[in-house]
Amino acid sequence: MADLIRVVMRSEVTPGTAISVGGGGTSVAIFNVDGEYFAIGNACNHHGAPLCQGTINGHKVRAPFTQRNST
Repeated sequence: MADLIRVVMRSEVTPGTAISVGGGGTSVAIFNVDGEYFAIGNACNHHGAPLCQGTINGHKVRAPFTQRNST
């Protein structure tokens, strides 16, 4: 079993927000969803965008991309 490592204080991740932490070449997004904490890899599968900057909707996060109209 891996050792637990403290990476952030709870007060740094208020409900409805996320923060990125990293170490050893790995970036992890930590989310606070209504007082529950979740951690996932910080890179979007499609373009590598930082998920900690995405939009949180319940237990889902949307990557931080803006759609552009082509005219």
